[in-house]
Amino acid sequence: MIAEPFKHSKIAIGEGTAAKLADAADCYPYFLQVYSGAAWEAVAGSGIHHLGPDQVEESVRRGKIWRETYYNDRYEELDESGALTLARCCSRTP
Repeated sequence: MIAEPFKHSKIAIGEGTAAKLADAADCYPYFLQVYSGAAWEAVAGSGIHHLGPDQVEESVRRGKIWRETYYNDRYEELDESGALTLARCCSRTP
């Protein structure tokens, strides 16, 4: 899934690069897409034709930011809907 955005491009993926990104994404399908998107952004339009260690480092940094944003957005949705209050109430044991 990490390599998907690069499939029809002329950008080569370095040895072990996809595995490093998949590991950073914890192999979670949605985050695999997030990290591969970050990798694409790290090279697309830059004139670089190889996804290597520097781009992986940048992709992991971007992916972590996007991941945190995703979780914060979901938290806010749950909080606004009252689901967190309900969960806290119902999870307490006497």
